[in-house]
Amino acid sequence: MPIEKFQISDLGPIKLAKSENLNSLNIIAGANGVGKSTLLDNLRKIVQQEKVIVEGTGKIIYISPYRTPMNFPLHKSLLSIKPYGTYIDTLARIDYYIDTGGTPVRMPNYFRNMDFRDKSLPDFAPYAGLKITLLEIKNRHSLLLEDVFNKYGGKIPEGKVPKDLFEPFRIFIKNLLPRLQFDGVELSVEGYYNIYFLNKSGNKVEFDQLSSGEKDIIAILFPFVEKKIENIYFRAIGKRLPNQDLVFLIDSPEAYLHPLLQKKFLSYLRNEIKLAEERRENLQIFIATHSATIINEAKANELYFMVFPDQVKDGNQIIKFVIEQENLDLIKTFLGDIGLPYLSLNRPFLLLEGNSDIEILRLLDPDIEDNLTLISLEGKGKILLFTEIFDKVIDELRKNGFGICAIIDKDREPPEKNKEYCFIWSRTCIENYLLLDSGVIYEALKVIPGKKRIEEKEIKSKENIEELIKTIIENSNTLTDEIQLRLKDKTKFYFSEGWDDLDDLLKKFSIVCKKKSDRLKKIYNETIIQLKEIQKDKEKSLKELSGKLILGKLAQHFGVRKGELANLIAFKMKNLNKTPSEITEILEKIKNKI
Repeated sequence: MPIEKFQISDLGPIKLAKSENLNSLNIIAGANGVGKSTLLDNLRKIVQQEKVIVEGTGKIIYISPYRTPMNFPLHKSLLSIKPYGTYIDTLARIDYYIDTGGTPVRMPNYFRNMDFRDKSLPDFAPYAGLKITLLEIKNRHSLLLEDVFNKYGGKIPEGKVPKDLFEPFRIFIKNLLPRLQFDGVELSVEGYYNIYFLNKSGNKVEFDQLSSGEKDIIAILFPFVEKKIENIYFRAIGKRLPNQDLVFLIDSPEAYLHPLLQKKFLSYLRNEIKLAEERRENLQIFIATHSATIINEAKANELYFMVFPDQVKDGNQIIKFVIEQENLDLIKTFLGDIGLPYLSLNRPFLLLEGNSDIEILRLLDPDIEDNLTLISLEGKGKILLFTEIFDKVIDELRKNGFGICAIIDKDREPPEKNKEYCFIWSRTCIENYLLLDSGVIYEALKVIPGKKRIEEKEIKSKENIEELIKTIIENSNTLTDEIQLRLKDKTKFYFSEGWDDLDDLLKKFSIVCKKKSDRLKKIYNETIIQLKEIQKDKEKSLKELSGKLILGKLAQHFGVRKGELANLIAFKMKNLNKTPSEITEILEKIKNKI
């Protein structure tokens, strides 16, 4: 049986970490320092004592986080001692020690000195063990050929010996590393074996010359390849490879793997679990990671995350991501990336309307990301999903310890449920707050486009800025642009852009339907009446018209970019201690809520 449950307490960063009813694949995510490596290091010990309780059986295969490549020459004398047995045996060992029995075998010192494999030390076992195992497979095939040759009087009958014991390895390389091709193990005249691959150009490359990612993916997954090779060999000698329960503990597999290779890695493991089930073997895998790619690829029932002791009420630092797969898919569709900002950093979410909101808040509150992870709802698709997320998923996430709040623009519809976690700007959007202090705007404009440039535009004081903003608000083009913005939000059917008035809009209206045209006329007329009333009052305009639109026209007047001007105004507000109180109050409420 695999590991059924565990409990670890008072070890390094772990105060308490326990779980039961574990899966075949268990992905444990979390920030640096929460104790993921400590957890895996102690799971491999299968002990029952006061600090570590692990219940289960099966051979424990450990892949440490500090896998260390080394140029270890494979001398032919190694074949005389068969140092480790199988590669699986190598990764199951707690030390490197090899007893050469007095044979003068050329070995590095750490193989002779009883050095232990430890989570905090460089681990030579994966790379050294892999190379020795490949050599042993080559030797095993040669001996098999020799035995059959002698048995049948100098002949090797067809089918008595597999043509290539390395065939599973060749297939593995082809599928995961298609730019490479395994070329075999060759003996040099000096008595050293070399493991060769052909690269994309057809040139021979020795194992030690492969990239870190190539070597690492081979080293981590080779135990599964080895079992396939073992099966071929055992059939050739008329025996059956016995079933074996295995538990793989893999720490930080992403260390050398690019995102696509991380996805292939996870897919390969799932397939191996399926094959093991077909063989009626128990294969269980634990992965400790802070890879956004691996977290995003995880299925709902596979995902755990580990937090610091002060982040949980019951003391247990292992939290199962108990959520329906359908809802997890919804979150991924909504956020795009649940890995990097969420589970990897263990910080609550704050959802905001767009990237500009994030940039402005970072300038107004430089410490905001010490406590919160800011996520943009940029794009209409995410905006439309927003209410569905809050209604369907937020309760489930909060039960699992996840903090999530949102600030939406005033013109958005709040969700039916979880309203206490959804805050609404008191003005149309965050840019409206940047228009409240004409003195700050004047100071910003003196930087860009510069004092000389704005004086050429007859701007010499904050009063001139106030007059300019008033002129922009009252301009007929502003009214037209504001109508266009509001009609986009109020109508769910499509109509083309680039229209000037109602008649022009109806001509370009792409849906030929009288009922919808009548509805559009009604919405248009109601909107224009509302806007003309708002335009009469500057204070009301600065609250209810689009701050993005007004700021954009202000930036256009001086020939600068809207985003650049917005960020500079926010920066000046912070430096001049003039951050609007409405913003600081909402942020304080959110920090207290989460």
